[in-house]
Amino acid sequence: MVSQRTTLSSGDWQILLVFDIVFMLDRFLDLFVGYYNPNGKLEHKLYAVVMTNMSFKFWLEIFIGFGPIAFSNFLELKSYYYSCFKIPRYSRLFEMDAQITDILEYYGQSRTVFEIKQMERALDIA
Repeated sequence: MVSQRTTLSSGDWQILLVFDIVFMLDRFLDLFVGYYNPNGKLEHKLYAVVMTNMSFKFWLEIFIGFGPIAFSNFLELKSYYYSCFKIPRYSRLFEMDAQITDILEYYGQSRTVFEIKQMERALDIA
């Protein structure tokens, strides 16, 4: 439920905007995740790291965050339309499991079983 009323109040907007900012900040910080070059060295150039991590998901997050404000009258947005606009964000809630699996598979190729078990305990899975 987005709101107890059919039309979002300014208080509802403020609370929902906090969640939008958290999701956008998370996606923004994803841009700075380092990676290894094909030659096996860690990339040190910030521009290269950001451009490698730039994806459609970053722009989608901005669109989902500010779309309802841009496409409707700010004072008369119906809570039903707002919630329908935010449906793609639900997929973000399930990305973490896939990301943890990818990390374990990547490191599983070069680590021992003992090291992988330690990583599983640290990530609180399995």
